[in-house]
Amino acid sequence: MSTQDSFGVWGSLGTIVPEHDRWKEFPVAALETNPTVRINYACSDWERVNSFAWVRIVYKVGGNRVSELSRRVYPRNEPLLMQFPVNPDFLERGVSARHFEVKKQLSWNRFIGFVPDIDWSMEIQELWG
Repeated sequence: MSTQDSFGVWGSLGTIVPEHDRWKEFPVAALETNPTVRINYACSDWERVNSFAWVRIVYKVGGNRVSELSRRVYPRNEPLLMQFPVNPDFLERGVSARHFEVKKQLSWNRFIGFVPDIDWSMEIQELWG
């Protein structure tokens, strides 16, 4: 699915509800070489969010997979623009499909352990063209 705004046309890579300590892959791979992505969040009660997420890119070729370093993102009530460029060495070799993965990290308090959190969702959109 795509949407268009003043910035251009955005292709959705899917929406995921991140889980604590478990990597989940977005259902659609980013096939464009443009590094710009937009992350949209949805939550029923922003005051109860006590977590953040790790986002990483995974490249898959044949039966092999390799991931880049993960980046921390915080859920917020407005879109977030980020740059995830295609690895130049892989681009030279014709590998440009980026598979995004996300996992939730709960906040930790030394007195109570993991801080209670609420589910929230995350959509990644790639800028086309």
